[in-house]
Amino acid sequence: MNSLAAFLWLGLLSSAQTPAAIPDHYEAASEKLKSKDPLVRRQGVEEMGVLKDAKVIPTLTAALEDPHVFVRSAAADTLGLLRAPVAARMSDLLDPNKEKEAAVRRSAATALAYLADPSSVDALVAALRDSDPGVRYAAVRALGVLRSPKSAEALSGLLTDPDVGMRRTAIAALGQIRDPAGADAFIKALKDPDVYVRLEAVKALGAVALPRTFEELRGGLKDEEASVRLQTAEVLFSLGDSSGAGAALEALKEDKPVLRRRAANILALAGDAKTEAVLKAAWKAEKRLMTTGGPVNTFDNDGILESGSRSQYAATVLLDGTNIFIGGEAKIKEEQEKLF
Repeated sequence: MNSLAAFLWLGLLSSAQTPAAIPDHYEAASEKLKSKDPLVRRQGVEEMGVLKDAKVIPTLTAALEDPHVFVRSAAADTLGLLRAPVAARMSDLLDPNKEKEAAVRRSAATALAYLADPSSVDALVAALRDSDPGVRYAAVRALGVLRSPKSAEALSGLLTDPDVGMRRTAIAALGQIRDPAGADAFIKALKDPDVYVRLEAVKALGAVALPRTFEELRGGLKDEEASVRLQTAEVLFSLGDSSGAGAALEALKEDKPVLRRRAANILALAGDAKTEAVLKAAWKAEKRLMTTGGPVNTFDNDGILESGSRSQYAATVLLDGTNIFIGGEAKIKEEQEKLF
């Protein structure tokens, strides 16, 4: 090997043995936060979030003072995702006098849901009066996560909001809080024109489980929507009240397979001889739907189920004592000899 070749070989060997410098991602993100371009600064904030390192928290907290709304909003989002201990700072951002941009206030409210710090309840309740709907929505959802009875009265006041989306969000949050003091508001919500509000009202009444509300709750068994009737029946069964059995039996006539499936599962909660016989007949009816694809008549003698309708997604109800299994045609073939 001549001297030139040897020299080149040693140079290559030397470079191969020298480890490459490990990039400092924190420093790289920090440099982006110094950029004059707000989009680059925002990118720096997002890259710090990916690091999931506590040392980024002071830098991100400082970014809440950035002159651009995009950067401040991203900083609030990232601090929330990191569960950084900055609830007091986020609560301050909910004040329109301290943070003019609604986008940042929305991000702060959302972050407080992640932080789940009880000290933020008062600020979130105040945010329910924010002029921006997005901020109010975020505050309602955060209060549902925090589950503080302190917020129940303010949330109950939103159940008459003209915005149906707000009513839905508020009743769902109240259901999470499970404050018995909200029972009267839940009862009123049973009459809401929106089906989803009524569904959440039924769930909320089931969650507080006050005997004095059972009579009003049973009113849901007469709701015009089958989904509400079934939700009511399920809640009542869970509370030891079988008065929803009739609604569940009636729902076995529904065209939608999902409603028939749910009705069968609710009836299984009863676990008595009558419902077992009904469910066996329902199983046969669903099997015929799967195999013939046409209308069927089962329950004719009892007048419980007059007909069924074709559905390629028809669920098949299989019984094993009082336990219900939902399966397709393959499951039928596997289990029918054993069960019948």
